[in-house]
Amino acid sequence: MEKEKEKAKVKKENHAADTEKEGIDVESELRRLEQEVKTESRGRETKASTRQQQTLSSDKTQLLGKAAFECPDWVSLPWMKSKPARAEDVDSWLRDWCDLVLKWCQFDVHHVVGLKDFKASKPFEVLPEMELREILQHLVDRGLAKWIGKDKTVARIMWRSLEEWANDVYQWAYNNGVEMLDRFAIQNANKDFSSLPKPDIESVLEMMVKKKMLKWIDKKREQAKLIYQ
Repeated sequence: MEKEKEKAKVKKENHAADTEKEGIDVESELRRLEQEVKTESRGRETKASTRQQQTLSSDKTQLLGKAAFECPDWVSLPWMKSKPARAEDVDSWLRDWCDLVLKWCQFDVHHVVGLKDFKASKPFEVLPEMELREILQHLVDRGLAKWIGKDKTVARIMWRSLEEWANDVYQWAYNNGVEMLDRFAIQNANKDFSSLPKPDIESVLEMMVKKKMLKWIDKKREQAKLIYQ
């Protein structure tokens, strides 16, 4: 009898201990959950603030225009601001500046640029006019530019080939369901190819016909029908 009472007492004490332990675990779990809620709440507030800042930044960017062209570090080096004295260094110097001209023209969508434009723009304002002419002439020699006029003060910079422009025009027309295409439609498309010089747009149309992207409807008026491939 005494043994049974002792067992019952021990069982009761163990049950109380278990209950007490369970209570502690539940309280601990509640504290953990509460902390998680607070953490998630702070996370949501942070995300909301970030989205708000991104929206403001985006609005500011739209108001101010797109980001400025980023120049490589070598532009500020003194020996890059003029033609090297050693003949063996000239090719490398010309190549670096020519590549930068192409990247700058592509970034700002310049197709025709004059020496005055370069002299008024970073990073080319540091170069003497003679050096600028030599850089542009090097692009001409490489088939990536051509002089407009005998005085060689304005150049057509070809940072993208006419064949690539033809593909871009076709893709734009295809995506927008354009059936009839002419020079004015290209110029009014508000795309990078829209500001191409008139002779280049005419060449693009001719190329698209040869590649069976277009079929002339009225060649005299430069009107063609898109061929869906």
